[in-house]
Formats: sequence, C-alpha cells, structure tokens
Amino acid sequence: MKKNFTKAPQPPPVLDASGMSRGTASWYPPGADVVQDQRQTFASEFEEHFHVPSRIAEMNHELISTVNDFHFAMMNDCPRNEFYYNALKAVVKPTSVIVEIGTGSGLLAMIAAKLGAKHVTAIEANKSLAMVARRNMDANGLGDKITIINKMSTDVTAKELKYGKADILVSEILGTLLLSESALEFNNDARKRLLKKGAIVIPHGGVQHVTLVESERLDVITTARNWKGMDFTAFNSLRDTSSLIFTKQVGCRFHNLGYNNMSARVPIIECNFATGQCNAAPPLERRMRAQIKRTGTVHAALYSWEVYSDPKKTQKMTTHVEDTVDNFPRDMQWGQGVQVVDDYVASERVASEAERRVSVPLTVKKGEWVDLVVRYASDGVLIQCLVERLDKAGAPISWKSEDFSDEDRSDNGGYSGEGSDGDLGDESGDEALRDLD
Repeated sequence: MKKNFTKAPQPPPVLDASGMSRGTASWYPPGADVVQDQRQTFASEFEEHFHVPSRIAEMNHELISTVNDFHFAMMNDCPRNEFYYNALKAVVKPTSVIVEIGTGSGLLAMIAAKLGAKHVTAIEANKSLAMVARRNMDANGLGDKITIINKMSTDVTAKELKYGKADILVSEILGTLLLSESALEFNNDARKRLLKKGAIVIPHGGVQHVTLVESERLDVITTARNWKGMDFTAFNSLRDTSSLIFTKQVGCRFHNLGYNNMSARVPIIECNFATGQCNAAPPLERRMRAQIKRTGTVHAALYSWEVYSDPKKTQKMTTHVEDTVDNFPRDMQWGQGVQVVDDYVASERVASEAERRVSVPLTVKKGEWVDLVVRYASDGVLIQCLVERLDKAGAPISWKSEDFSDEDRSDNGGYSGEGSDGDLGDESGDEALRDLD
C-alpha cells in the first residue's frame, strides 16, 4: 500500500566521523538494505513448482511487492512528474549541485541533470533499485552527471558528495498521509548535514487536510443492516472507528463511491520542509471547530494533502479527491486516507449507562458547529479524528461530560432526518472553520 507507515526493525545506531551516534531513522522504505532479511527472497514466497522469473527470484520479496504495488503507478503519474519538472526548471542553474533522497527509478535525478545541473547525487536505500536507476541513467546518457549512493540518506555524509554540500534538495518521500514516509525527518536531517545554508528544498512545504464526508456506498460496506426482516445491527458493535486505512484497502477510488463534503477541508498539519517547521509536534491533540455544510450523516473522515514547489506556491500537487478524478495512477499510488466515524460520545454514553455495545451514527444539521478532535501519534505520522458536538454554551461535549443530556443532543444536531440543504459557501472560507489552538 502506498505507502506503509509501519515502523521497520531498528538497526544499530550509525556513528558519524567523530564517533558520536547519529541515531536511526524512525521509518525505513520497504526493502531498504539496512533492515531487509536477505533470506526472504521473492521466490521463497511461492511453492517450488511455481515459476518465478529469474530476474526477480532472488530479490527481496518486500521490494518486489512494493514496486509492483505503487512504483509503476507513481512513475506514470504524469502531473506528478510535471510538478517536479517545473519546480526544478525554475531553480536549476549550470552551477547547481543537487541531492535527491530516495531516487527509486532515478526519474527526478534525471530531470535535474537534463535541466543542466552541474551534478546530482541520487541517494537510494535499496541496492537493486540503485542498480536499476543506474541503468536508466546510463541509457539516457546522463551517467556522468549523476552519482548514486546506495545508503539511507541519514547515513550519507557531506564528504561523500562529489562537489560538497548541495544547493538544492529534491525528494518524493510522500505517502498516502503527508508524513507517512517521514518526509519531515529526512528533509531536516539532509538540510542540516548535506545542504548549504539557504539551499532550496523541493517540495518547499505541504498541508495535511481532513474533511468530514457522507457516503452511502461507503456506509454499505462498513455497516451491518437488516435484510428480509432479520436484524444484524448487533454486528455493528465490531465496527472499527479508530483506524485510518487507505482507499486502495477499501477496494475502489473514493470518487466512485459517491460522496458529499459535510465540512470544509480542514488543515490539520502544516509543514515547511525548507525550514523544518511543522505543527504536527506535541501537543498530541488539537481541536479545530468546523461548521457542517449539509444535513445528513457523517460517515467518515477523509484525509488528503497538498504540497507546493516554493514559498509562492507556484506549483501545487494534491491528493484531494476532486483533483484526482482524471488521474488514475495517483489514486493507485497514493489515493486518500479514510477513517470511518460515528457519534463516539453517544456510543460511549450508551456503553457506560446501558451496558450496550453500539455504534451510533453521527447525524448532523446544516449550520451546526462541531469540534474536530485530531490526535497525533508521538512521531507525528499517524492521525486520528474524532467529532464532538457542542452544548448550548458552545463548549464541546465529551462522552465523560457530566452534563450530557438528550436535550443537549437535540439542540446541537442529533438529527435523524434525510436530505440536503445545500452548501454554505466556499470550502476554504474562514467562516466555516475556527482553529481553537
């Protein structure tokens, strides 16, 4: 799945030239040499009488699975490639010395070289990918302008760079979530050790968003219903409203499900990769107040991001659903994050008072204000979103609140009606969103 944020086993700490530990990365790309089990070949995944091509039989099984899961889609995401081409074209000079983190196929390094950079150092953690990238570079007549270093970028020193510290850093270490491949961590490390002061970083920054959505088709595959008079709703006690999954795991492109945006798109993480500033750091919980745009049921929190090329945001690349309708490869490599949600306050209330395990639907009214309670993992990568209603005084109602009542719920959106009253206006309008930090 593009791209897994499961943490890999930690190798021993790496020592720098002074003998001090530089520590280890918190995330390793699938198939990275430093953590892969060489015994787990692709061929070992099959019984002996199955044919496995000799070209991949002895390669790491995780690498082959990952490449075939999203690398081909990624390489054929032409708007993605154009984003990097245009961003690099605006800054590359004949004197430019460039470092790329995670070269993969070598595409971004080759773009920089073809645009006339003096030299490009392409860093790749997997030996097999580094070899393939070298073949691609040589085939395109760019071998003499690009050096490949087969290491984690956190293990590379400035002394290994042919022309010293770089003027430009370029990378595409973005996952389905903005930081699920630890882009901030790797960019910060490279900026401090491998770049000249004031070096250009591409992408310059990015924003992770969440949107509350209604989707009857999504609800059909995540909720038990009645059939021919038989009641199966007890099965809903097993609904997972905690985990964030990727749209490929749902089994389709999200726009094909049919959906309504129930809130504005809410920025929940903002990162400047050029400076290292990011608001995903502790506190581990932040609250944003958002206004409901339609009457209906909130079925999920939908996660998407955007990144931009420079401080002026001249070039932009996104995973927002409306921006990927005509970009099948992007939905197959990144897609969006989805978290099924319910009225967790009401659900916990029933569990506490009536000792019944239920998942209460989150029904809302147009114009109602709610609190988005966004919780961040300690590393700032994984995210969870909860929704809380407001009481008459405008304070959020927690499931532990002493003053929770049916009257509060009725006055603040506990509405079970159907239909839509239309949009409130521009999705990005400040009036539809209040940051409570």
